Amino acid sequence: MFDSDQQALAQRHLTGAQSGDKSAFDALQMLLEPAIRRFVRRLIGVHDTEDDIIQDVFTALYVNLARMHPREKLLPFVYRVGRNRCYDALRKQKRHRQISWDDVPSPTAAKYLQPEERAHWSLVYQKVQNAMNTLPEDQRQALILNAEEGFMLEEIAQVMGVPEGTVKSRLYHARRTLRRILSVELYEINNQKTRRKLRDYIGIGDINDD
Repeated sequence: MFDSDQQALAQRHLTGAQSGDKSAFDALQMLLEPAIRRFVRRLIGVHDTEDDIIQDVFTALYVNLARMHPREKLLPFVYRVGRNRCYDALRKQKRHRQISWDDVPSPTAAKYLQPEERAHWSLVYQKVQNAMNTLPEDQRQALILNAEEGFMLEEIAQVMGVPEGTVKSRLYHARRTLRRILSVELYEINNQKTRRKLRDYIGIGDINDD
């Protein structure tokens, strides 16, 4: 998930890269790659084509730099290329998705959390991950983009190549399914920060903070 400062920095690097500054493109790739790599792993798990997919993403970006107008198209573009390359890889080799603990998305402002809070979220997230893996793939991807990458409906629609209404429907059904699967665990959670983070996945207002 990119905060406002990171997005502004990405825009500056993109402007430089569009002007022919190779170092600006390198800086842009360095900024974007960790999030894109995490997204790829969330879609296909540990896969031997991961590095090739990442390379394809940034090759496509370099070739299409001039098309990044308005510049807000940048993130949807690189995520869409990554998503398409993941589909290509899965078609060639079906594999069970696996997730590394290093790739567990952290709660908002995770750097300010105490170690025990981060550990608590990691354990809860594993249950969320297992539940998400039961969703239809399009619903799962929409939820990943929204809850973990912070994309708005319009951006998700651009990544997935569907109307915003379709994205809204996929998120609604995904969250309804998660609430049903996780209902018992959710209401046994006492850690307030973890409860608030879960709202990203199951929907605002579905867990009381009282």
